[in-house]
Amino acid sequence: MQFKTTALSTLLYAAAYVAAQEENSSSWTTLSHTATYTGVAVTDYATTFGIAVQPITTSVSEAPKEHKEKPTSTCDGPVATAKPEIDVKVSACANEGTLRMTLTDGILYDGRGRIGAIVSNRQFQFDGPPPQAGSIYAKGWALTEEGNLALGDSDVFYQCLSGNFYNLYDQNIAPQCSPIKLQAIKLVDNC
Repeated sequence: MQFKTTALSTLLYAAAYVAAQEENSSSWTTLSHTATYTGVAVTDYATTFGIAVQPITTSVSEAPKEHKEKPTSTCDGPVATAKPEIDVKVSACANEGTLRMTLTDGILYDGRGRIGAIVSNRQFQFDGPPPQAGSIYAKGWALTEEGNLALGDSDVFYQCLSGNFYNLYDQNIAPQCSPIKLQAIKLVDNC
């Protein structure tokens, strides 16, 4: 009888442990950015792509752009809207170790199936699944019409010098950081 009780207790503990692990491993999908990109963007992009860092520079010679009113229209019935398609225009050779990514339902995956996330120190990195404990965002990624990676309502990231390399962040966290855009790149094999 004692054996049956011990076996039953062990079985119940194991079932509870498995259920907790399943809950913990899927709860990261709620780490979604609360804002969405206001321009044309897609949250699904099945074609593998890479990214290139594009510094953001400002020019004092730029004149302000003329503001034009957008035309308005009304309709009295349902309107079919086409899902936007993003055409990544820049390509580069893929080498051993090139970061390869896909985008599914606002979740960014690398070639090893890890999740792109903004972790607790605001750094952009790939972990898991699930993402690193304490991650801030793991969902809410998109590719903009211009071909840039966006998170929530922003396509601006920051590269911050750390020794002789850069880390990427979603916010300006230090004086050695500079604003960038992460441009999607078509990856070409065997070149």
